[in-house]
Amino acid sequence: KYQGFLKFLEITGAFDFTEVKNYWYSVNASIVLSAVSILVSLIILRKAGAIIEEDKGKFIQETVMKFFMLICTVLALLMVFSVLLTVLWAAIFVIYFSFSGIEKLSLSNMKGISSINIFIYITIAISAIIFILQMLYFVQMYFLRRIGMYEALVYNFHLCKKNRLRIILPVALLVILNILLNLPFGILGFATLFSKYKFLIIIVASILNSILSIFFILLTTVIYLNVEYMDLRKK
Repeated sequence: KYQGFLKFLEITGAFDFTEVKNYWYSVNASIVLSAVSILVSLIILRKAGAIIEEDKGKFIQETVMKFFMLICTVLALLMVFSVLLTVLWAAIFVIYFSFSGIEKLSLSNMKGISSINIFIYITIAISAIIFILQMLYFVQMYFLRRIGMYEALVYNFHLCKKNRLRIILPVALLVILNILLNLPFGILGFATLFSKYKFLIIIVASILNSILSIFFILLTTVIYLNVEYMDLRKK
C-alpha cells in the first residue's frame, strides 16, 4: 500500500530508506518472536496444569484460540485507553493554559508543563500497579479452565481479595533471583563484547532464562491450583 510513497522518499533521499526498512523489519520480527514466546509459555502453562490434574484432553487448539482472543481484546482496550489518555492530556493542558493566562512558552512555563507530565506519568504508573494487583490469577484461570474471559475475570477478582500475597511473595523472590543470576552474565557480556566467548555467554544466559521462565510458569500454576482448591473447599 505504501510502496509508492516509500519509493518516492528513497528516490528523493529524504532519509536513509535502508535504515528505516531494517528498523521496520526488526520491529516486526520482535513482535512476532514475542507473540510466539508468549504463546509457547501459555501452552506450557496449560500442559503443566493438565499434568498436575491428570487431564488428558486436547488443549493446544483451545489455548491458541484463547490467546488470539485475548490479544485482540488487549489491543482494542489499548486503543481505547490511548484515545482517552490523549483526550485527558489535551484537556489538562487546555485547562492549564486557560487558567494560567499563558500566551507563549518560556522556561518557567516549561517547568509547569513538566510538572503536569510527571503527575500524569505517576498516575499512569500507580494505575498500572493497581491493575496488575487486580489481575494476579486471571491468566491461569482463563487458560486452565474452559470458561470465557468474563467468567475468568470475575473469579479472578474473587480470588484476589484474600490471596494476593500467596502469589506476590514467591513471584517477587523469583524475580529477585532472576536479576541476581542474570547480573553476572550481563557484566560478562559487556566485558567480553568482542571476545570469542561472547556467543557462549549468550547461550548460557538464554538457557538460564528459559529454565527460570519454565519454573515461573510451574510456580504460578501450582499456586493458582492451590488457591482455587482452598476456595472451592470453603464453598
